[in-house]
Amino acid sequence: MGQDFRLFPPPQPVNARVIVLQQKCIEPLGKSKSDYQIFTLLSDPLGIKEQFTEGRDEIQWVKRMYEVSDLPKVMNWKEFQTKVIISCR
Repeated sequence: MGQDFRLFPPPQPVNARVIVLQQKCIEPLGKSKSDYQIFTLLSDPLGIKEQFTEGRDEIQWVKRMYEVSDLPKVMNWKEFQTKVIISCR
């Protein structure tokens, strides 16, 4: 108690050359939720929902990460949303 700490420090520059947008394969079963939805729901009773989401929904966060990556040099946002890449490494 009484300690000053930041739960969500400002983003630091990283080597974010690539990000991945995973499309859902099937509609959610039962009451299943995405990780983002789960953490948003958990942050609400803690009183940090706005701080956690910064007013963005899932796709807005993906676009934000896309914009700060190197991907805009390779493909536009619309291409990124629809491109399918399969890698078998």
